[in-house]
Amino acid sequence: MSTTKTTTTTDTKGTTMSTSTTTTTTFTLEQASAGMSSLTGEITARMAGAHSAIVAAEAMGYPRAKPITDALKAFSTAYVRLESLPEPRPFTGDDLMADDWQERLTARTIERETLDARRSMSIDGLREVQRNVFRACVDELDTLGDWLEAWLIEHAEDFAAAEGRTDSSESVARIEAREASLAQFNRAMHSLLRANSKGADSVTDYRARWWLLHSFTPAQWQELEDSTGPQLSTPRPFTLAQHIGATLRLARSYEQPWQDFVAMQQPVEDERIERMFAEQRVSIIGARV
Repeated sequence: MSTTKTTTTTDTKGTTMSTSTTTTTTFTLEQASAGMSSLTGEITARMAGAHSAIVAAEAMGYPRAKPITDALKAFSTAYVRLESLPEPRPFTGDDLMADDWQERLTARTIERETLDARRSMSIDGLREVQRNVFRACVDELDTLGDWLEAWLIEHAEDFAAAEGRTDSSESVARIEAREASLAQFNRAMHSLLRANSKGADSVTDYRARWWLLHSFTPAQWQELEDSTGPQLSTPRPFTLAQHIGATLRLARSYEQPWQDFVAMQQPVEDERIERMFAEQRVSIIGARV
């Protein structure tokens, strides 16, 4: 990507001369977020979370989607065009001492006002193009969630190994690489959850936390409670969930784990209530007899 910077100067005779400097500029997805503070209120939490999730996942090997690539190219082009705008010429001491100094001053004033207006309007355009990068990231959230879930399933052994004792046969490099990849997954996952959440910024309920990476049947949940006690406390939650046969999956928002836990409990609760009413009916009939 080429950036052309035009500089306008005036020699001692008042002749205008322009010089152009061309540099090469390339933009990464991270660089496209530069200047976010100037977009307060325009870049939503969902946009920012989606952008962070894509950046983190790409470091794990997530393939960049074409709409994001196209949006970045458009941002690069818009940035180049903004940077190619000439700077206004200064009003120098020689200009002030010239016989036509008032005409020069008027010309410089008009030039500066015109160039400032052009730059301000171009910045507004650049911000709109920048927002399109974030919008493209939001559109990718569903696909990214599926990809991260597949990554989780593929690397299940690494999650379990991270909870166990260090294998003496593993090299330090292998252990460090595993820790780094799991930490990167954690960054991508929490950015995804944050982008998809409607208000929550974490999973606070100790029961719901089990549902971030797994889903359970009522029988499996009962086995989990029997194994851990009412507080569901264990030093190896991932390993235990795998042991009792829970299904690996990735929640897509901070609210989903609790929602899924409640949904799993509902049939059990409905059955308990129905049983209670049945017992009451039998009791009433017995009393009448």
